[in-house]
Amino acid sequence: AMRLIAEERRQQTLPLLLAAPLSSTEIVLGKYLGAVCFAVLLVALWGGMLCGLLLGTELDLGRLLASLLGLLLLSASLFALALWVSALASQPAVAAVATFAGGLLLMLLQQGGESGVVAYLSPLTHYERFLRGEVALADLAFFGVLIVGFLALAIRRLDALRVQA
Repeated sequence: AMRLIAEERRQQTLPLLLAAPLSSTEIVLGKYLGAVCFAVLLVALWGGMLCGLLLGTELDLGRLLASLLGLLLLSASLFALALWVSALASQPAVAAVATFAGGLLLMLLQQGGESGVVAYLSPLTHYERFLRGEVALADLAFFGVLIVGFLALAIRRLDALRVQA
């Protein structure tokens, strides 16, 4: 994910991409959907591996599907963060370190308190509910807002880069 946009800047192909008859929204969504398709493939493979356990034991399929959905939403939100950081950075290595630090910071917000507002802002707090088999609209909305927010920031950054070019 670190190379989504930062690699374009490093190889100096970003001006060509920005000159294409595509809006910044289309560029960001195209890159994001490509990354999310990769995450869907990984989650589907992990889910298939776990379904292989059905041959020898019983599984709670509802809990398994909720957990896989939570993992997909967590991955999608981290890919959105990575895309935004990649739009900010000019080098892929810097984007990788900053994305790791930002993702870790988001995860560590859970340690801010068990019932506090800070803990509620952690994606892990919402992901744990999926692991328990609970699919709540509030958790789906949290991940949706997180994804849309980071994508909107990435679109704004690309618009700013387009103006500079």
